[in-house]
Amino acid sequence: MAECEVKISYMLTNHEIDTLNCCLPSDHILLELEKWMVTEKSHHLRDRFNIGELLTGEELVGLPYSEHLGEVKITESKEIQWLTAFSVAIGRDLQSIFESDEYIYYTLFIDRKYINHQLKELLDKYDLLDTFQTNPSANITLSFPVKR
Repeated sequence: MAECEVKISYMLTNHEIDTLNCCLPSDHILLELEKWMVTEKSHHLRDRFNIGELLTGEELVGLPYSEHLGEVKITESKEIQWLTAFSVAIGRDLQSIFESDEYIYYTLFIDRKYINHQLKELLDKYDLLDTFQTNPSANITLSFPVKR
């Protein structure tokens, strides 16, 4: 599958930072590794979908998707504080993606080119570093809970 280069802006907007602040203080953050599957064709389909164009069932199947590679629930307060600060500087596209009975989760994306030594140490601590390093298209999502 050919991959495409997608132009993305980084850092959270002021509105996204305000939304993230509504999630704090938090007793946990979900850190997930995802392998993103984006081709030129799927990127074009997503652009059409995002502007409100109706897609056929066959086209919907061709939209970009991600494959779950691993997840950990971060509960240490210092790690939560560091990940929150890191997210404000490096994260992008904060949005409500999923919910549980107790929480609404706001998820943002961290692209691999911004993964620093400290985040690699955190991935290693939770046995996710090898998975991350052996999957060149793996990226990280961080999900911040808000109590219902």
